Amino acid sequence: MSRVINIEIRLPEDVEFTVSERPEHNEDAPTVPPNQGDVERYFRHYLSDNGRKVFAVAARIEENQGPGYTLSDIAANLSLEYGSVKSYLITSGRSARRWKDETGTEAPIQFEGLSYDWVQEERGRRAGYRLPTGVAEIVARLH
Repeated sequence: MSRVINIEIRLPEDVEFTVSERPEHNEDAPTVPPNQGDVERYFRHYLSDNGRKVFAVAARIEENQGPGYTLSDIAANLSLEYGSVKSYLITSGRSARRWKDETGTEAPIQFEGLSYDWVQEERGRRAGYRLPTGVAEIVARLH
């Protein structure tokens, strides 16, 4: 659910303004299939047990319901608190850093942000995620 917001800002001529954009997931963009060997190696040898749990559940959710799940959805599937899953994901960043240091490439298993919306039952905003194209299928078979 991407939304485009047009904003017009009038600034004095002597004011410099810079905008940085974060890349968004584009369903129409051509995708490169994931390297199955890299996904398997990262899943088995880089992620912790808790990291494997998080991404395995994400893959299962994505295969059954499609992308757009939150960490709360993953927590519910693991019968854990939101904070625990968030901690597991933060810790998996160490695995991603190690992978990047050793291979020079981004981790093959990581969440791509899709949305950041208010969730009434959580009384807060939650990010919606997906795995890179093709990764859910590989991870679902590994766990």
